[in-house]
Amino acid sequence: MPDALLHLHSSREALMEATATFIAARMRASAPDRPFTLALSGGSTPAMLYRLLGTAAYDDLPWDRVHLFWGDERYVPPTDEASNTRLVHATLLDARPLPNAQVHPIPTGHGDPTQDAAQYEATLRTFFSDEGPTFDLALQGLGSDGHTASLFPDDHALCELERWALPIDAPAYMDPRLRITLTFPLLNRSRATLVLVAGASKRDILHTLLYGTAEERAPYPAAHLQAHDGVHWFADHEAHPPAHPTRT
Repeated sequence: MPDALLHLHSSREALMEATATFIAARMRASAPDRPFTLALSGGSTPAMLYRLLGTAAYDDLPWDRVHLFWGDERYVPPTDEASNTRLVHATLLDARPLPNAQVHPIPTGHGDPTQDAAQYEATLRTFFSDEGPTFDLALQGLGSDGHTASLFPDDHALCELERWALPIDAPAYMDPRLRITLTFPLLNRSRATLVLVAGASKRDILHTLLYGTAEERAPYPAAHLQAHDGVHWFADHEAHPPAHPTRT
């Protein structure tokens, strides 16, 4: 993939340590007179990462100006096992409580995902202008079908040019199906994007995204990620065997 920056690590533990180090470096290097905005990924892969960031090794980071956002959310109550909000609270915020004013989960409480998506977009637009960079760092995941956030192959959201948050019906093989996702018009204006990829189930899709032709990559949403400072792919050896060429 053009402009892809690959960071390859020997184990899942080493991958998470390196990812935490990368995030910490971005936070320390950020301008001290403005918020540091971090978009979080859901799913099971980043849980270990969030726990690491809650440990004493990262106490020195400028948490007083960190604002957390979510890249997508399953449309379930925040106490539900499937909730990305619940994941972040259980792994990061319980250990490192931030003021409520710095934590911006995607709302799921109105029973109307269109209304909740619009409310979240309004929250985002209080932080970010219509031009220039948005998130200081957007942490993304990768599905074995090539999706990222809740942007799935062939979905109408991939063609969105204006709205920043949309309700989504995920494919039938996903559970739960009803979700809210951020869109490329917002995500692709991030200062930097980090895609966290772990496990052998991601090997084929990651190989296609990194080394396939433009035609082979095109159907997969993750292939269309962009960022001002580049898209960083952090993978373990199960997802990217070391026999493949690497760049760091």
